[in-house]
Amino acid sequence: MSINDDYQFVSIVMPAFNEEKYISEALEAVLELDYPKDRYEIIVVDNGSKDATVSIARKYTEHVYVVPNVRVGAVRNYGVRKSKGDIVAFLDSDCIPPKNWIKDTLVYMRDNGCDAVGGLGLVRDDPSWIESSWILNQVPLDKPSRILAGAAIIMKKCAFLEVGGFNEVINAGEDTLLASDLIENGKVVHFAKSCAVIHLGYPQDLKTFITRQYWQASSYLKSRKKNTLDIVFYIVALFLASALVTPLFFFIFPMLGLISLVLLLILPMILSLKRIISSRYRSLRFDSYLKIYFLDFCYLVGRSAGLLKSLLVELKVFSDKKQHY
Repeated sequence: MSINDDYQFVSIVMPAFNEEKYISEALEAVLELDYPKDRYEIIVVDNGSKDATVSIARKYTEHVYVVPNVRVGAVRNYGVRKSKGDIVAFLDSDCIPPKNWIKDTLVYMRDNGCDAVGGLGLVRDDPSWIESSWILNQVPLDKPSRILAGAAIIMKKCAFLEVGGFNEVINAGEDTLLASDLIENGKVVHFAKSCAVIHLGYPQDLKTFITRQYWQASSYLKSRKKNTLDIVFYIVALFLASALVTPLFFFIFPMLGLISLVLLLILPMILSLKRIISSRYRSLRFDSYLKIYFLDFCYLVGRSAGLLKSLLVELKVFSDKKQHY
């Protein structure tokens, strides 16, 4: 961006929930952005933290709001309602943007006619085996995209408002739904290298990893777009079905039980191959691939448990409606 260009005013919306571990580092990085300080604002919207998140955030910005007992989509939407910029940037409070995050991404948006640009969440320099086995692509690309990652998005506020913002009902997947809504309304959505950030909040242990997958999948049915092919959803659904019938089959039809057990072991492999191929991952260490497979198995355990909960919730809603009528 040349010195003669007008700098658009940017509102950076940062949702937060119990982020005292990382939010200082994130806010310090935002304050060090290479962008005129009077041309952007920082808005932190806390989701009812029980730790020191709010008090820490107030040391960095006067725009700190507490909105408890709502989903993350509602938290982000609230931040937009409090914003005054023509550009809104969404940054999770455990993410570290590069210095030129805003400047270079706005140039990319201008040059490519984009309405919204997303960035990858990259891992830290010394990642745990879970982080390095989960985030396989550490080389961001500039390309059109049908998805967005809520951790790092920069977009035109008018486009955001036109599609009604983030879905406020679901636990996760609101970023992907936003991208889908934008594209359906003729908007241009890209991923860009300039928008990538370092995501410090990836799970460091298996319990946290599985719990997060369970939580994200607990509103799976509500977050899915109808009439769209979601391969991962079908893998999760098949894994859940196999997990439910395998014990029964072993007692009644042992051969079918064996087939179902083999399927349980093959499905994570399919997911691993999909991720490895799409990310162009390369490693000479066999144990690296074993770790990826094992993590994908844990992913399917958590996701299928969340899907089961989602199914039970939907059945209860259907039953209550049926009794009402």
